[in-house]
Amino acid sequence: MTSSQHVASGPVVFITTYAIKDGELERFQAFLGELLEALEAGEAGALAVNAYMNAGRTEASIVQLASDAESIKRFWRILHQRTGRSLDELANTTGVQVYGSLGDITLERTRHSAGSAASTTVMPEYFGGFTRLMDEHGPDSVAVLSTGQLVTEEFYALG
Repeated sequence: MTSSQHVASGPVVFITTYAIKDGELERFQAFLGELLEALEAGEAGALAVNAYMNAGRTEASIVQLASDAESIKRFWRILHQRTGRSLDELANTTGVQVYGSLGDITLERTRHSAGSAASTTVMPEYFGGFTRLMDEHGPDSVAVLSTGQLVTEEFYALG
């Protein structure tokens, strides 16, 4: 890819992982349901927002695919304004991963919101790619987000 072919901007993938506080699983699930409903109704820039939980139901991750950094800002606004409660009551942020450019102010807010105990990974430069959504491939489709840390054999196991 030559520099003239390099894509300067692209979608933003934002992944936040939470440790659900003891005894708060049901409230966390209700909170998440309200949030997802509000986002689906009011956030056109959100290309996809999906939540996943570990087998022990003690950790959850929210994976957002947004058209741009402004969509992430609108996500936070909906999170705080429409759900009627604070996520901090229910879970602790343990990690944040950002793939794409958020801009300096939004990135600084992300790091501040995550807190010092949470790991933060930021890869701001979009290199290229494509997105196919569930509408095209159905609810049984699978996506793998690779950080390049898996060995070849693990990829064969996924496939």
